[in-house]
Amino acid sequence: MTETIAIFGATGECGRAIAAAALDQGYRVRVMVRNKAKLPATTRRHPHLTLLRGDILSLGAIRDTVAGADYVINAVGGPVGRPNVFPVGRYAGFVRDLVGIMRETPSVRVFLHASGCLAA
Repeated sequence: MTETIAIFGATGECGRAIAAAALDQGYRVRVMVRNKAKLPATTRRHPHLTLLRGDILSLGAIRDTVAGADYVINAVGGPVGRPNVFPVGRYAGFVRDLVGIMRETPSVRVFLHASGCLAA
């Protein structure tokens, strides 16, 4: 059985690198993005990539991305330096919602929070 990784923030610098490495290592990867054009073409065309459109305010999109995943990685850049565009409260709400959805998803075994945006 091939393991599946759900990645949030896959169009950012870290998220792109994580997605590419996971695909190169043979994982199935599910990503939720607002703009698929921000993913490298080789990633977008990879046969083991499932691309879902959505954003962190959509519980349905978050739930669809996590569904069936063994691992969940949050690499969303967040509000550092952009408090008017991306308020900390909105990001914190996303993390809370994501954790709640993972608790309801029996397949999820590991959660990696790779975003340092709440540290500022």
